[in-house]
Amino acid sequence: MILILACLLLPFSNEGQAQTPKAASNSRTSRQKPATSTQAAKKKPAEASKKKPASKKAEVKKEPAKSASTLKPTSKKESAKKTPPKRQEPVQKAPAKLWPNKSKPQLGDGTTGSELLINAQRLVGMKNSFTPDSFASHLCYSTALTTKSKFRSDSWASSLYRTLARKRAVSHKDKPKRGDLIFFRLQEKSAKYPSNVLVGVVESVNGSTIRFIAPIGDEVKRARANISKATKRDATLIPCQKGAPCKAGELYLGFAPATKVANVFP
Repeated sequence: MILILACLLLPFSNEGQAQTPKAASNSRTSRQKPATSTQAAKKKPAEASKKKPASKKAEVKKEPAKSASTLKPTSKKESAKKTPPKRQEPVQKAPAKLWPNKSKPQLGDGTTGSELLINAQRLVGMKNSFTPDSFASHLCYSTALTTKSKFRSDSWASSLYRTLARKRAVSHKDKPKRGDLIFFRLQEKSAKYPSNVLVGVVESVNGSTIRFIAPIGDEVKRARANISKATKRDATLIPCQKGAPCKAGELYLGFAPATKVANVFP
């Protein structure tokens, strides 16, 4: 009887044992479902907490650059190297006067006197370049008073003086002015129309003392002459001999105003 009961009860006990794991699994799933909701709730703040520092990093990157005052002060050497040199603006010089200018010869003002003087000043200091004849012709050519066919090349200075004297353009009584032509004879004997004549250009006048530019010897230079009375300070134009004139004041023939010189040439 006992065996019979045991055999009858055996299947029931197996069903209970088979159901138990299912029930256990069901219980586990039922327990896990609420756990998932809680876990999701727990994960959200965790993920949020993990993302927060990333936003901070982004914010740190977006921070503005530090001002120059917060930076460390650089040394004087570094600042001197970094700072570029200041650009210096060119100094504007005052325009020089065209004429007269005692320091540097420039362009004349268009009048005959200024053009004659400027052309003579450009030649000061030149050696072995001009004779009295070539100097006189150069002044007239450069001032556009005449052409090269006006006088003979070997008597230009004496021909110019003779032409001006015949037309009463040469004065011996009055005082010359700046830019006028001045004449001296280069021979011992006095004559109405000397064959050797020196032509100069008046540069300044102080009383009876005249400073002029002319070729003396082998150089174009500045010279001095007292037209009222010859002095020792006058320029020597020809070699001195006993009883013969040699100073510029003693060899003075007269002067021709620049305006009259311009009227002589056609």
